[in-house]
Amino acid sequence: MRIRKSGWYRHCILWAGLSCTGLAWGQPGGDPASDPPAADTDPASEVTDDQAVVPAGGGLPPAGPETSPLVDRVELAVQHAAAIELEQELSTLVGSDGLPIELGNADVRAALRDVATRCDLLSHGAGESPALRVLAETQARAHNALVQDAAAHGNAAEVARGLTQLRHAANRLAGLDVPGAEAAGAYWRMLADLIDVNRTVAEPHSRRLIARELFAHYVANYAEDAAGDSAASAYLADVRVALARMLDEAGRQQDAVDALGVLASAEPGDERYEQVRGVLARHGRLGEAVSFELTGPTGQPWRVADQAGRPLLIHLYQHGVEPTAGSVVALRRAIAQARHGGFAVVSIHVGAVEPGQNLPPWPTLVLEPGSRGVLEALGVDAVPAYVWLDAEGRLASIGRTPEVVTQVPGAEEPPAEEPTEEPAENAAPAGDPADDPAGNTPASY
Repeated sequence: MRIRKSGWYRHCILWAGLSCTGLAWGQPGGDPASDPPAADTDPASEVTDDQAVVPAGGGLPPAGPETSPLVDRVELAVQHAAAIELEQELSTLVGSDGLPIELGNADVRAALRDVATRCDLLSHGAGESPALRVLAETQARAHNALVQDAAAHGNAAEVARGLTQLRHAANRLAGLDVPGAEAAGAYWRMLADLIDVNRTVAEPHSRRLIARELFAHYVANYAEDAAGDSAASAYLADVRVALARMLDEAGRQQDAVDALGVLASAEPGDERYEQVRGVLARHGRLGEAVSFELTGPTGQPWRVADQAGRPLLIHLYQHGVEPTAGSVVALRRAIAQARHGGFAVVSIHVGAVEPGQNLPPWPTLVLEPGSRGVLEALGVDAVPAYVWLDAEGRLASIGRTPEVVTQVPGAEEPPAEEPTEEPAENAAPAGDPADDPAGNTPASY
C-alpha cells in the first residue's frame, strides 16, 4: 500500500539514522548543571557587540557561554542553509510521490541513509531554530522512502527498522514548539501506522475501516494546529482528500463532502480540484431520477420505473475481470449482515454471459459492452460498483465496495460497520437461489 505525496493522497505517502542522543546547550558534551551562571551585570556597564570588556587588572575577558545576538543570527542562518541544502539533496533522491527515484537501487538507498544520518547529526546543534523543523521533516521523508523501498522488496526486517526510525523523526518533529509542527509530526506518525496496518491486517475491508479511522482522527485533532502553516496545511488537505475518497467508495457521499471541508468549494483550475472532482460530481448526482431499460434473463424488458415502491440495490460487475472477482460473494455476505430489510437487489453484468458462468442468486441483467448510457445514468465509471435507488427511483448512493449495502435509503440510522470478507475469484456463492430464478423481478431482502 503506497500513500503518495500527490494524487491518491500527495499524501498520505506510505512508505536510521542514528539515535538522537542530544548534545545540550549548543556545546559538545555540554552539561547545564556544570555551565557557570551568567554574572549579574550593571546596565550602565553594557557595551556594544564590537567593544571588548576588560576586567580590572587587565587581561582578556573570562570565557563564558554567552554569544552576541549578531553571532546567534549568523549561526541560525548557517544552520538553516545547511538544512535547506539537505532538503534539496533529498529531492534529487525521492520523487513527488515519496518513493525513491529508483526502487531497489543500492546507491539510492545509501544516499537516503546518508541524508537521514546528517539530518540527525545537524539537529543536535540546531536548538529550537527553524532549521530543526526542516531537518526533522527531511529525515522523516528519507526514512519513509527507505521503508517504501524495503516494503517493495519484501524486506520485513528493514521495514520494521525503518518504521521505528520514521516514528522517531515524527515524534521529534511533533515536539517542536513551532506552528504546525505537531500536525506535521502526527502526519508522518499516521503514515507509519498505515504501513503497519497494511503489513498486519490481511482482510481488505478491515484495512479500509482502520485507515479511514486514522484519517478521521487526524482531521478531527490537527486541523487547528495545521492552520497558518503551509506544510501542515498541505498535509491536512492530503488527508482530507484521502478520507473523502474512502467515504465516497463506501457510498457515503455526504460524509465525503463534509470531510473535504473547505476543499469542497474547489473549482476547475484550483490545485486540488482534480483530486476531488469525482467525489463532488457523485454528490451532485444524488436525488436525480434514473430511467433506463434492459433485457431481463427471460428476454423480457426490465425497466427501472417498474421497480418503484422500495429501495433497489443495483450491482454492476464483469466476470473474470479484476477487481470484480468475488464481488458477488462479497455482496451476498454484506446483504446477509445488513441490519435493514425491505429492499430489492439486481445485478447488471457488463458484457455477454459465457455458457456455464456462475450467476448471482438474484436476477442478472446484461449490459452490452460500449453501452455507456446506463453507466452514466447510474453515475458509474468503473466496475464493480454498487448503486442505491430510493423507493422513487432516485440516486441515493454510489460506491465501489460492498459496504454500500449499509446505506439503505430511508433507514433511520446507519448500522454499525462490520468487516465484510472479500473472497477469492473462485469462491462459490453461498445460500439459497433467488426467489425468482427466471426472472425479471429483483430478489427481495
